[in-house]
Amino acid sequence: QESAKKLARAGVEAALSSRSIAELEAALEEGKGAGLEDSELSEATLTLERERRRAEARSTLLQACTSADIGELIAAIKAGEDIGLSDEELSQAKDVLQEKERRALRTSSARDALITAIEQRSIEVLKMAIDEAAEVNLPDEELTLAKNILAQESAKKLARAGVEAALSSRSIAELEAALEEGKGAGLEDSELSEATLTLERERRRAEARSTLLQACTSADIGELIAAIKAGEDIGLSDEELSQAKDVLQEKERRALRTSSARDALITAIEQRSIEVLKMAIDEAAEVNLPDEELTLAKNILAQESAKKL
Repeated sequence: QESAKKLARAGVEAALSSRSIAELEAALEEGKGAGLEDSELSEATLTLERERRRAEARSTLLQACTSADIGELIAAIKAGEDIGLSDEELSQAKDVLQEKERRALRTSSARDALITAIEQRSIEVLKMAIDEAAEVNLPDEELTLAKNILAQESAKKLARAGVEAALSSRSIAELEAALEEGKGAGLEDSELSEATLTLERERRRAEARSTLLQACTSADIGELIAAIKAGEDIGLSDEELSQAKDVLQEKERRALRTSSARDALITAIEQRSIEVLKMAIDEAAEVNLPDEELTLAKNILAQESAKKL
């Protein structure tokens, strides 16, 4: 019996040295079987209980390291420190905690930046915020609004560029297309007002050009004068008006010559001079006076020529 106790005590000492749960459990069972006093087993019993709690703390710490809950990891580290886990055992968990906190801070910053970008609606700020949010793996639903706003603002930017290009070209077709694109992209009326006014003005200019072109081929000088005045009022360029003014000048010259030819024909008829009649009839024919206006002069010329003979 004493030999058994001696062996049991040796087993307890060895188990206390190793602090192995399995060895402590076996040593305690052997000690009890050998009849050792509770006082001889108390330290091993306490050590076993403590090692069991440490083992539980290690397991909890390991699980907490893989958990998304930072609070859970902080609590597990605290429990490990309280139960006396070594610095070496706690070091990895603390490194994991530091990395989790760094990521949490970056995630929080990314979320805040996304909110700010949504409020500002700046394309560059939105792009950076969305990229950072994707880097920290924010849920897709948190990025949806920002992506939608980015798409809207990008469309607006393109529409603004289209409006600027159309304003530069002053092309009616380009202005119409740019205004339609701008409205579709959601540009404010204030952003489209200049293009709207320019389109209206260019339409009136186009109408003035068309009227001017028609008036240039009309026999009505007053119509051409009115068309030139309308073109000047609407702001047609000197180059655009120059040809019409040349046509007007030519029409007025012809009108004056025609009027002079008609007056000369009337004077010749009154004078009944053969030479004067001939010159008047030739000039009237040159300016294309109607035949009925030349008939009387030709008849009188014939009469006076017959008299002379």
